[in-house]
Amino acid sequence: MSLNLGQEPIILIFLTLFEIFFIVIPALIAKFLDKCSFKDELLEMGFFILIKLK
Repeated sequence: MSLNLGQEPIILIFLTLFEIFFIVIPALIAKFLDKCSFKDELLEMGFFILIKLK
C-alpha cells in the first residue's frame, strides 16, 4: 500500500508539522534539563543560520 502524496496535500502538511515537532520538542526537554536557553539548544543542534538572521 502506498500513499499518493501529490493528491492529498493535508498529508504533506501533517508530515511537515510532525517533523517540526520532532525537532522542537527534544530541544525544549533539553532546555529544562540543562537549564540553558532554547536559543543555545538550537545553536547546539546546528540551527545557527536561522538564529543569526534575526
